[in-house]
Amino acid sequence: MRSLYRRLLKAGEEGSMMQRCLTVNSLSDSLTYGLRLLRLHRGLTTVDAMAQQTPWWRVGRRARQGLTRRYYAWSLQSLRLQLRSRNAIADVLVYLLFITICFLLYEIYYTCRIGVNRAEERYRTLAIPIIQTLDALEAAQARKRELRKEMENDIVRER
Repeated sequence: MRSLYRRLLKAGEEGSMMQRCLTVNSLSDSLTYGLRLLRLHRGLTTVDAMAQQTPWWRVGRRARQGLTRRYYAWSLQSLRLQLRSRNAIADVLVYLLFITICFLLYEIYYTCRIGVNRAEERYRTLAIPIIQTLDALEAAQARKRELRKEMENDIVRER
């Protein structure tokens, strides 16, 4: 893969484009696209070399070479566009996944917060009778202590 990258860099491809666009795909697809790019670059340089060697009065041959050159250039641009669009789609899908996960985490938090609020309200409504019962028990114990003290005081007075 590294030798393919080096050959593509020598052929004139951008390093950042190859790094981002080729690595989005699987290894076999990346190799396939890289080899196609290399084949198209080789074909384009071959046609350019032949066009430079062709005399100017061979109009038919030069026109055919021009059409062949346009074919290779168009194929290169088409393949680059395809790779970049796949890269853009992959980036958008990653961003959408991130946003979806954040949204789901927020919804989970919101749902848990609603459950906690309802539990707190239910606890408050259920806690009122419990608190009243506990207060009544404390008051009863306090009265019991007071009555016991009064009884002890009465017993002490009677003696």
